[in-house]
Amino acid sequence: MKRIIIIALSVLLFLAAAGVTVYPLISNYVNDKYQSKVHTNYVTEVEKMNASELDALKEAAQAYNDSLSPLRYKREYHQADTLTDKRPSR
Repeated sequence: MKRIIIIALSVLLFLAAAGVTVYPLISNYVNDKYQSKVHTNYVTEVEKMNASELDALKEAAQAYNDSLSPLRYKREYHQADTLTDKRPSR
């Protein structure tokens, strides 16, 4: 009887360890499938929009962002800023 209990506990421990080991793989697979579906739906919806709708949404988003912190220092981003190194020379 004692031997059967030890075998049963060993099997349960093995199954628990296998479940913990396999869980990240299964979770990653499910999340990848869901994220792929979300991305595909998003791209489809954006492709349906015309340029004026996209511009209106961008302007609304910019107005919202500006309203979050009205005292924030506003600086336009220019691509040229990324091309030059503005650190002081040594």
